[in-house]
Amino acid sequence: MSNVNGHPSIVVINGSSRKNGDTSKVLEYLNDYLSFQNIFLGDFNIQYFDYTFNNQDDDFNQLLENYVLNADCIILASPVYWYSISAQLKTFMDRLSDLLIIRKDDGRKLRGKSMLSISVNQEDTVNECFYKPLELSAEYLGIKYLGHFHVGISQDKLLNQAQLEEISTLF
Repeated sequence: MSNVNGHPSIVVINGSSRKNGDTSKVLEYLNDYLSFQNIFLGDFNIQYFDYTFNNQDDDFNQLLENYVLNADCIILASPVYWYSISAQLKTFMDRLSDLLIIRKDDGRKLRGKSMLSISVNQEDTVNECFYKPLELSAEYLGIKYLGHFHVGISQDKLLNQAQLEEISTLF
C-alpha cells in the first residue's frame, strides 16, 4: 500500500493526554512533510487488556481495522511520562495481545509492516527504556522496527529541516 507520493501509507498513533499538546504540535509539523493519518487515542474508548475478553465492544477493533491494518507503517508517538510511554499508548500496546490470542488472523496482518517510535519532551535525549519495549514488541510481532526519533521541545523550536530529513530517510 502506498500513498500518492509513492511513500508508504502511514498511520500515527498519538498517545498524548493533550490533544493540542507538544506531541500533537510535532505531529502536525511532521504531517506537512510526510503526510499520514493522525489518530489521537483520546478520541477512542479503548479498555485495558482483559484475559476474559469482555472488552470487545470498545473502539480498539475499529481502530485496528480502519487504520492500523490498512497502513504500511505505524508511528507510535508519545510524550515521555516517567521515562516511558503514556498510559494511553501502553493500553493500546497491551491490547495488541488480543491479536495473539483471539484475533490471530489480524495479528498475522501486522507481519511485514514497519514501525517507528517518536518521543517528545523538553530534554535533548530520551533513555532507551522509553523505546526498547516498543522495539522488542515490534520484533515479536514481525514488524520491522525503523528506529526511534526523539524531539526535545523548547519555546523556539519544534523540528528543524535536518530532523525532518532524518525521519524521511527511514521510509
